[in-house]
Amino acid sequence: MLFSDASAMDRLPNEIWQMILDRAMIRDAPLCIHDFLSATGVAKRSTDAENKRKREQRDCNHIAPEARQSRTRPNRVRVLTRNDPEGEEPLQANSSLAPTSTSLLHNLHKSQKPHFLDWQLINGTCQLFRKLGKRSFFANKTFAMEPAISEKLQQCKLKQLSVENQQMAVHYIRSVIFIETCLFSPRSILLLPRRVAIFPRLRWLDHLFAYAADSPSSPDEVLYSISTRKALVSPLHDLLGGIGVPTDRLELGSMRNKYVSWEELEATLRSDIYPMLRFVAEAKARQEKVKV
Repeated sequence: MLFSDASAMDRLPNEIWQMILDRAMIRDAPLCIHDFLSATGVAKRSTDAENKRKREQRDCNHIAPEARQSRTRPNRVRVLTRNDPEGEEPLQANSSLAPTSTSLLHNLHKSQKPHFLDWQLINGTCQLFRKLGKRSFFANKTFAMEPAISEKLQQCKLKQLSVENQQMAVHYIRSVIFIETCLFSPRSILLLPRRVAIFPRLRWLDHLFAYAADSPSSPDEVLYSISTRKALVSPLHDLLGGIGVPTDRLELGSMRNKYVSWEELEATLRSDIYPMLRFVAEAKARQEKVKV
């Protein structure tokens, strides 16, 4: 403990707490949103199955003896409850129980568990910690995601996060790795200005290219690709600026996975991507001249 009593901690200014939490939230591995969504789904299915088993056991203990002795299962079992001694209404069960933290932690990749424990820490303390901690969580972690996830965050369509948390994520996230599912997606490249604009505080943006469409973006693959990162080559950097990406305030980089070489990536850039971006950038420049 940094302090011998809670009162000393209470006297710390919010700015100091924010600095402490900022440092505490930094991790070497990026937070892979895909892994969290997958682990949440697995954990919820596991928890739902366990809850179903418990409900069935509980219901069995309340079923009238004559119903239990029946060799055929009735369409509507009459249940005896404390509030319903005549068994006129079935026992209601909550079908939307959240997965337990233990189950979710078990299903996460080892590199993602520190992120989950950080999230538990800032959400399990006082209101001030929750407010300051969420800012630090989103602002000081790198989030690896498929590009379309950014739009789901903006529209608050990720069911695993509350609307408030998704709004905070969009507002505070500063570092993103976009994981492409193919060598180069022209549509994804052209949507980049709109997707960058979703995050007003974004400062670092990397692209991880050449994932196979049928291959999940596992944290192991993302961790490998980080070691290949290099600054975006000048032609692509300038062309992205030409289509509206704010290259003046962003530190842009690119990564590759182990299934493709830089030579292959650069060949695709020269043959497919550069001509398309030049065409779009020139068309955009002509439109701006007409407006003037």
